[in-house]
Amino acid sequence: AHHRSHERTRDNCFHKGEAVTCIDEIWHSDIVLASMSTKAFDLQKWMITGISPHFKKLERWSGLRTPGSLRPWKNLCTKERYISFNRTLLRLVVTGPEDPKVFRLKNDATRSFDVSFVSYQPRDAQEGCRADGKAWQQTYLAKGLIAHAPGERVGYWLNCGAAQ
Repeated sequence: AHHRSHERTRDNCFHKGEAVTCIDEIWHSDIVLASMSTKAFDLQKWMITGISPHFKKLERWSGLRTPGSLRPWKNLCTKERYISFNRTLLRLVVTGPEDPKVFRLKNDATRSFDVSFVSYQPRDAQEGCRADGKAWQQTYLAKGLIAHAPGERVGYWLNCGAAQ
């Protein structure tokens, strides 16, 4: 799952040397995880009574790291759009990964799992951010998380559509 909150700020700033109005749409986003056995609750009872079992509290996973630098997955590229007729710079700022999908592809003794997620590229990635303010979300994968101690894992870009 993921946790999101939103804020909007308006301030004066500079764009290409000109004083403009900046409007920042800031989405705070984190991956949250919890683990529990499916044997811990009675699914049939839940479906019949509608009373949900006690689930563990989801905890923020802070172990996601960028490739190369191994820094926390923060400080992402910002999407910008300048509106010249009213001198306004719109910036979309997303602070972390979004839309995580947890899955297991193999049944091994470690009981590890993988997480795919969507994110804007981290600023410290090899390519950096584009100077023109264009940014887009891409899909990444972090592999080998352990249920009760996910620890630090690197998120790698998925080259969707590639043979390898």
